[in-house]
Amino acid sequence: MLDKWSYSALDLKSILDNVEVFSDLGRKWRMNLKPWLPGEEESLREYYLLVAEVIEQIKEHNVLQDSLKGELYHLKDISLSINRLGQDMQIHELFEIKQFCYFYERLRLHLAKNNFKLVELFPYLTRVFNILDPEEQGVPTFKISSLYSAKLANTREQIGSLARKMKINQQLFRQQVTSELKLSVLEERFIVSNLNQDLKSRVDASGYFTIQDENFVNTIYSLKYPEEVRTFEHDLNKLYIEQEKLSHEVIQGLSSQLKIYQETLSNALQIVGKFDDILGKAMFALEYDCSIPIIVEEYEIKIIQAINIPVFNSLKRVSIRYQTIDLLLDNKMNILVGANMAGKSTALTTLGQFSYLVQHGYPVPAYKCEIPLFDFILVTGDETSQKSIDLSSFGKELVRINAYFKRKGRGLFILDEFARGTNPKEGNALSQAMFETLKKRDNFCFCATHFNSPLEIKDVAHYTIPGITQEDFEEIRSENQINPSNRLKALHQKMKYNLIKVVGQKETPQAGLMIAELLGTDEEIIRRARELISN
Repeated sequence: MLDKWSYSALDLKSILDNVEVFSDLGRKWRMNLKPWLPGEEESLREYYLLVAEVIEQIKEHNVLQDSLKGELYHLKDISLSINRLGQDMQIHELFEIKQFCYFYERLRLHLAKNNFKLVELFPYLTRVFNILDPEEQGVPTFKISSLYSAKLANTREQIGSLARKMKINQQLFRQQVTSELKLSVLEERFIVSNLNQDLKSRVDASGYFTIQDENFVNTIYSLKYPEEVRTFEHDLNKLYIEQEKLSHEVIQGLSSQLKIYQETLSNALQIVGKFDDILGKAMFALEYDCSIPIIVEEYEIKIIQAINIPVFNSLKRVSIRYQTIDLLLDNKMNILVGANMAGKSTALTTLGQFSYLVQHGYPVPAYKCEIPLFDFILVTGDETSQKSIDLSSFGKELVRINAYFKRKGRGLFILDEFARGTNPKEGNALSQAMFETLKKRDNFCFCATHFNSPLEIKDVAHYTIPGITQEDFEEIRSENQINPSNRLKALHQKMKYNLIKVVGQKETPQAGLMIAELLGTDEEIIRRARELISN
């Protein structure tokens, strides 16, 4: 619904970077979330009810926010393990499932305890957890319990008994060897210096050792246990093999037993991802004082006290106050005129940002927002930022518009200074023709222009932005702020960015010379420009 250039032109990344997710499942859900399109208004309204509930629940409850984030952090994407249920599984896959169930149930209990209605969407996984926790330890770790198999329990008991007997016999044998050879200590691996011929002779003659390695300095011996002890080792190895076989049977039995919960577990993954996405959006709403939009089906947009987040953050960094704007657009073709620096582009991109955010289920940074859904959004502007070896900015703009012109469905066309890249005479004609043609189609258009011809189009809505007045100009100039950066800041403070609906306006507002003079443009250039305008 939005090409890469439009995405970049709306600076959506700098907005969406403020919306967190706290688990792999949340990231996966958000990445795969499809935009709501015309005809899906009711589904989107239901989604926003969930977002609104979470906002209300976590508002002013930082401890609850931290608890929910903490539980989500532990919830991993175990879809591969779930998909293998009923097949030949490995023990780590059962561990992943049990660990997921443990933290999932903790999250579900948090939601239930705090009366989240959304908890009704969470399936219970206590039965799955209990199957993987036969000893009722209530911990997020998994082991193959002897309670799963009487044969396994018996085999493990035999292993324990035989291991204890072998250990006792080994200790007795080492004590015997230590006593006979008059050794202070004896290890399984025994090193004797070749200079100690007395000890070396006694060790060689004892028959209790085999030579493991030797060099010109030392001889390394390995203790040779008697046949009785070696028999214990042989029998233990057979029991270990049997234990491995029985453990494998238990794992496969659990895999088959849990197969019936495969769909439930998959649904749990989905709802965790969805909740993570919603929680991040709710926290974003609280940070930027957002509201839940009202989804309408008619071509009418009402946005009150909107904040363009990228512009807001940029101005905040240089200590300039941001002015909220209202977008009250009641015609499917809306043409905006205004002086330089008056905020036309900000108004246009704000609508584009809000449309995208709404179609992806985000709260919007405004006091109120009523807006329809669109099948696609096109934003044009300074196409010079696009890399191309064979097209001018005007050519690139036309190529993009032509491609979207052929699309079916309800489109949002946001055209910022269409045809600015060609000569004024043809630009005037092209912009009027473009706007008249778009007016006849089933699209919603918000267009800014410097040309006069589009002001003559009938049955469309015309808007202007006051920008800076002559009185503002005189006031800034009288403050004698020589530094252009100071005057630029003063200009921002004096600019009036509210949209005003106008009727019968024949020319676009002009403030270029005032701004050029305030910003220190050479006096000769300003004087000559005024002469040319007068003539």
